[in-house]
Amino acid sequence: MSPLPGTLAALAERSLEVSIRQTCQNAPLSWIYNYFIKNFPGDRYVILDHDSILSNEYLQHILARKKTFLGMPTILVEGEPQYPRSNRRFSLGPYTNRDDVFSIGSGLLLSHEATRCIENAYGNIFDDNFALYGVDISLFKRIQKLGFTEKLESLPGFEHSLSRLKSETKELKHFRRVEKSYYFGLMLRHYPSARRLRILLKQLLRLPLGRNKLLFRKALKAFLTGRHERCGLPPLEKLIH
Repeated sequence: MSPLPGTLAALAERSLEVSIRQTCQNAPLSWIYNYFIKNFPGDRYVILDHDSILSNEYLQHILARKKTFLGMPTILVEGEPQYPRSNRRFSLGPYTNRDDVFSIGSGLLLSHEATRCIENAYGNIFDDNFALYGVDISLFKRIQKLGFTEKLESLPGFEHSLSRLKSETKELKHFRRVEKSYYFGLMLRHYPSARRLRILLKQLLRLPLGRNKLLFRKALKAFLTGRHERCGLPPLEKLIH
């Protein structure tokens, strides 16, 4: 769907340059984020989802935070804070390098310094083996491995719609089950942990009962191939227009 001409005109009046890119092939989010950062050099980058309702306070802060290494907004769902999380609990920091910190992708503020440090270590910023689930968490795993967790900052936030807290159709639930299975297999392959091994054991024990939350074959495929099935598409440069 094309953007409203009035919107672009209003931005142009404020001397803001807008470039629109789109792909119809459902390309991996990690590819899109990496493409955006690579092709549009800047001091800071902001990632946003369509189901976020931005606040003025958040916008003012991301414009003012020129020295933030990586900023994470407070994600609210119906007024209740959900992210960022440290050691699986909501926390606004400060953080240490021993903390296991993560947040969702929407609203992340990445500095040029952060993208440069991660890319120098891994060859890209976002792990391009992930397509949907895990794109954000794998970024934080990289940050933790590099010893940059203590540089993470919390920002004023906004309302966001989380799928796991909404009622959904059977088709959408199945889609998310498939995606979560891919995510689990990829995390086990690239960012293994004792907790994930315990989850895997529980899922295997539940297989005969048909009560496992994961699709084992999908998770196994992701683990063995090391990438999401959509990460076999042609390079994004050939898909985007």
